[in-house]
Parts: sequence; structure tokens; C-alpha cells
Amino acid sequence: MAHTLTTELSLVKPTSGTHEPYSITNENANLDTLDGLFNTSTGHDHSGAHKGAPVTRGTAMTVTSGLTVSTGGITVTAGGETITAGGLTVTAGNVGIGAAPLSYVGLYLASTINTSGGSGFGSSIQPTVLAGANSDILYGIQSGPTLNVNSKTGVSAYALNVNPTFSNMSGTTAVIVNVPANSNADATSNKYGIFTGAQTGANLNNYGAFISAPSGASGNNRTLHLAGTGNTVNAYTLYCAGNGDVLLSDTTLATNATVGFVFLPQCAGAPTGTPTNGPSATPMVIDTTNSKIMVRIGGTWKGVTVS
Repeated sequence: MAHTLTTELSLVKPTSGTHEPYSITNENANLDTLDGLFNTSTGHDHSGAHKGAPVTRGTAMTVTSGLTVSTGGITVTAGGETITAGGLTVTAGNVGIGAAPLSYVGLYLASTINTSGGSGFGSSIQPTVLAGANSDILYGIQSGPTLNVNSKTGVSAYALNVNPTFSNMSGTTAVIVNVPANSNADATSNKYGIFTGAQTGANLNNYGAFISAPSGASGNNRTLHLAGTGNTVNAYTLYCAGNGDVLLSDTTLATNATVGFVFLPQCAGAPTGTPTNGPSATPMVIDTTNSKIMVRIGGTWKGVTVS
């Protein structure tokens, strides 16, 4: 009677009462099969035959040489995963943190974060990015998706969509996007809270910034509120109300004030050009030669002398 074999790896099992002896050859073959599972290039990787169930751990897992997932995705429900070197590569499937991955989301974060008197972050990205050469461009976060409308009509495409849900908000300050004050200084550098490059191309419309007017508040509804940091040089305040009103300042200047004024464009002599913008608005300019405030009404420049 021949020896029986194990189901998955066909290891030889010694059988009592068999007429075929369990030999050294059988034992060596079994050991070679087991040893081969740990071969760096052909060993067991949970992706081929006899792959078994998905890897599940009851505690956190630490990976020191990288982790590659080719199918199925990764779900982390508790404990977390720590990768100290090598990086994480997911070539197929998606990643879910706090919940199962979604088929239409590359990285799905659905954790419940509890704070204890401090800050809570759904995700925190704090890399140290070092320039390696002159004129390098450094990004803390780089998002460059390819949004393929695929010849469909009525499609809305957003490179970045921020749509939070605020709940239990009593007395809370709710901010959709927060760019906090930053005091890092270098006299030779420029710093921008928000910088939007020129939007170009043969589109129907191009907007550097498009803001829909807010409404519904019991207090202020301001489309744009730019608040300067006190009466210092080059600190400007601008209120654009949702009803179309524009307030350049809501404060009263002292008679000896040196900042906080409205500056209008000027020209040396009566204006003769035809403004090309604002067909429903009235352009204005100061004629410094004749000391006149000039406005264009009905296609004609008209002025009043000031003294």
C-alpha cells in the first residue's frame, strides 16, 4: 500500500501498516518542499497556487523592506501598519483604512478619530522635502490626476473636491479649507497663502477664482473677505457682499491717517480711450493735469473739477 500525500503540498505521510517503508528519500523531499517556500525568488507569496486565505493579524504589523500587493487591496481595521523602509506598492485593488476598500476609490479613509483635548486629523502629511539642486521645485502634497471625460457629456471633473459634513456644531468655527498664519520669513523670498496660476486655453470661460455668493447666514454673507493685519503699510481690507456691494473698508480713518485709503487710477490729461471691460459698470479715472474726477457715461467721458 502506497503512502498518502498531503492535500496542498503533496508531502509524503508515513502510514502505519504500509508495506512501503517511509524512507530518508521521502523525508528529504518533504524538507526540500518546505524549504522552497522561503526561497527569495520562488518562495510562497500568497499570490499563486496554494496561496491560502488573506493575511490577517490581530496586532499591528511592521514591514521593514517594503510591501507589494498585486490583487485584492489592503484593509486595515485596527492596530495599523508600520512601514519603516521600502515603501508600499499596490499594483491592483484598492486600499481601505478603517473600512473595506471601495472599488471606485484608490485610497479610502473611514477611520473614527477620537481626540482627548488636542487636535484630531483624518490624515496628517508632514514630510521633510529637501532640495537636491538649484531651481528644484518642492511640493508638500502633489496631486496631478488625469480626469478623462471620455467623450461623455454633462460630466463634472474636479481635481480636488473638499466636501465635509459638519455635525453638532453649536458654537463651533467651521472652516472648509484652512491656511493658518505662517511667520516663516526670508527677505529674499515671496510667500503666498494661496497662489493660483493663470488658467489659459481655448475654453468657453477661464477663471482664476470663481466664488459663488454665500447666503442664509443670520450675520454676514460675504463673497470675499480680505482682512488686513491692522493699519500697516500694504495691508488691505476688501468686502465683496453677496448682493453685489463692494466695501473697501468698514472703518473710519483718523484725520491724520497715512494708510487705509482708496487709490484710483490716474492719467495726465483727459482720458480718450474706450474701456473694453465692464459693459454694465462705469469706469473712473483721475485726470491729474486738470484736477478732475472722470467717469465714462453713455460712451462719453465726463468730469468734475476738484479743488
